[in-house]
Amino acid sequence: MGITEALSGIKGKVLDAAHFELLKSAYDLQEKNIKQLQTSNVLLKEQVEHIKEENRGLRDANEHLEKIVQELQQRIKEYKHQASASNQLSKVAYAILNTYAESDETELQKDHISSMLEYTNIKVEAGISELVAAKLIRQTRTSSFNRSAAYGLTAAGKKCLVTDESH
Repeated sequence: MGITEALSGIKGKVLDAAHFELLKSAYDLQEKNIKQLQTSNVLLKEQVEHIKEENRGLRDANEHLEKIVQELQQRIKEYKHQASASNQLSKVAYAILNTYAESDETELQKDHISSMLEYTNIKVEAGISELVAAKLIRQTRTSSFNRSAAYGLTAAGKKCLVTDESH
C-alpha cells in the first residue's frame, strides 16, 4: 500500500482537501524523483561496469607494453655493450676479427691468425685476449699436437663483423 492510499484513508478525517492535495502532489513528486533516481542508478551501474571492463583492458595493454619496453631496454643494453665493445677495440683486435672474414671461417687456430697478421705473437695474444674479454670470440679447443688454441666467433662477434662491414 502506497503513501497516496494511506493519505486517501485519512482524507476528510484528519486532513482537509487542500492539505491533502498538497501532500499528495508532494508525495507524487517524491515518488517520481525516486523512480528517476533508480533509473539513473541503473545507468550509473552499467557505466561503472563498462568502465571497469575498459580499465581491465587498459591494464592488460599496459602490462603488455611494459613487457615490450623491458625487452627493448634489454636489447638497447645489449646493443650498447656490443657497440662499446666493438668501438673500443684495438687495431690488433680489429685485424684479428678481419682475419675471420678474410678466411671465411668461424673458427681459427691461433697460429693461423698469427701467420695472417704482421704483428708479434704477444700483440696477437693481447688482441685475442681483448676479443675474448669483449665476448666476440671464445676458445673452442686446444690442439695437443701443435699446442695452438682454436678460437671461434660468438654471435656477438659475427654481428660485429657484419656491422663493421656496413661502415
